[in-house]
Amino acid sequence: MKQSDEFNDFKDIIDEFYQVFTYPKPNGFLNVCTCGVCMDETLEVQMRTLPLRELTCNHLYNYNDTAKDTIERPDELKYFLPRMVELFTEGENLHHSTEIYFQRVGNCPKGSFSIQEMALWNKFCYEYLKALVNIYPYERLKWQQDDVFSCLLMFYIGGADIQPFLEYWATLKTPQSTINYIFDTAYDYWENYYPHPIDYQINMAFAQDYPEFKSIMTHWLDNPKHKQHFTDCIVNLSNDDIDRFYAKYEYAKRNDYISCVFDALTGVNWR
Repeated sequence: MKQSDEFNDFKDIIDEFYQVFTYPKPNGFLNVCTCGVCMDETLEVQMRTLPLRELTCNHLYNYNDTAKDTIERPDELKYFLPRMVELFTEGENLHHSTEIYFQRVGNCPKGSFSIQEMALWNKFCYEYLKALVNIYPYERLKWQQDDVFSCLLMFYIGGADIQPFLEYWATLKTPQSTINYIFDTAYDYWENYYPHPIDYQINMAFAQDYPEFKSIMTHWLDNPKHKQHFTDCIVNLSNDDIDRFYAKYEYAKRNDYISCVFDALTGVNWR
């Protein structure tokens, strides 16, 4: 992948979203609240009248952030989804927290998506995560929204199948993949190792409402084969990769993330 803020590797899949999700504009009041505190009435009208590609991140941010019915209206949401995906890959904010950017997708009743629609949604989630794990977390490319774990939870909340990506991640041997693993797991799982090993748990705030996600991640992290794989990857990190990681994240150096993860994986002190 070309490492440039100007590069967007998702153009083809965005075009596919516009081809597959060809729903008419909503012709009634949206699933939003215009009480004066939530979504502005003008924005609500614009979302129903402006061409889809003219909707801005301000429209979609307010659409996602407003009070709304818990059960989503699938055709309404699916009309906006191509634009949401497009803005997301441009690095735009769609909510106050990454983890719930696509919560509306997950709130659609079961069976709301056709086989083709769900296949495309899962394909996008996989390809985005695949691109993300193959760059260093500190590169901050234009399309790079957040860390891998946060985006994993975001897609899970959005109803995607995250297992294929987890299986893929456990095969990677690149320094980018390894640094991402250290960066995410040190704080969100393994940090409880010090001063004594205890029962580990996923510490992500938004994950507390999704016990199945916590179970999936715990089984993946505790898998002996995966632990050995990432142990080997840490051992093979170059001094340059370690120095660069710690230079970018002072708090990771202060808390010695690499030692934390290695010791938790192996029960042996790092180096």
